[in-house]
Amino acid sequence: MIYPDWREYASYLYASSWWQLFTNGDPRSTLTWSNRLGNLGNVDIYNFYSSGEEVLREDTNGAPPSEVSVSTDQLDYWLANVFTDNALPVGSYVWQWQEMLKGRGIADSWIGSSHGGWSFNTIYYTGDDPVHGVHLSPPTDVSELQTNAFFDFSSLYMNDISQLSTQNSDDWQLYTSSGDSYARANRNRILSDAIQALTQAIGANPVPALQSIGRNVNMSTANFENGWPVGRLSNAVETNNWHHSDFDYVAYPYTHRLFDAIVINGNLK
Repeated sequence: MIYPDWREYASYLYASSWWQLFTNGDPRSTLTWSNRLGNLGNVDIYNFYSSGEEVLREDTNGAPPSEVSVSTDQLDYWLANVFTDNALPVGSYVWQWQEMLKGRGIADSWIGSSHGGWSFNTIYYTGDDPVHGVHLSPPTDVSELQTNAFFDFSSLYMNDISQLSTQNSDDWQLYTSSGDSYARANRNRILSDAIQALTQAIGANPVPALQSIGRNVNMSTANFENGWPVGRLSNAVETNNWHHSDFDYVAYPYTHRLFDAIVINGNLK
């Protein structure tokens, strides 16, 4: 999931790669989704996913250009559901959209953010216009990228690194001498709003590492549905799809095979 404006740039410049510029002892080296579940140890992991998941569904068109267009699209889905049985469900694609809109918004919102992610640090622009400026060649010096990443951790456009301490901007402290302690204190929040994921969500997709050992389980199959609600079956597009949180929202008589499988695989009897 790469925002189109960034496809010509090497991945070492991405916000999702910035952590690699720091040694293991620096908390900024933990600002990554990589190995996020590494503390599970030797626990047997199963991925119960739904190929019909709407919130985590892949949008092959990429992402809308702004928060406004996201809201418009979701409104269109809602209206279509009012008047037809063959519409996409409300909430479709929003997980991918919020990942691809990190750093693309004018403010931190429900579907993206104004810093990190796919924003450009305007210090690497020629001219003072952050919208119509031209990018300089990306730096390769590690020390420069540590204190002035090619993406922009601040919420405001910055043309002078010396202004950082006076700007009301998010995460600028990561560039300073106290950046390690700031990263330690804010890691989870920084990951959630400033570091983008590059791959699709596992809740809607199999995990390659689990495939060969048979631990990917697609719930959108007859094996996990004891019938299905009539309201869902009437939608020719969605049919038997398990949607977001259906394990909770759909009545147990329809979904009990999932819970049976969890009990058996987890040896929970």
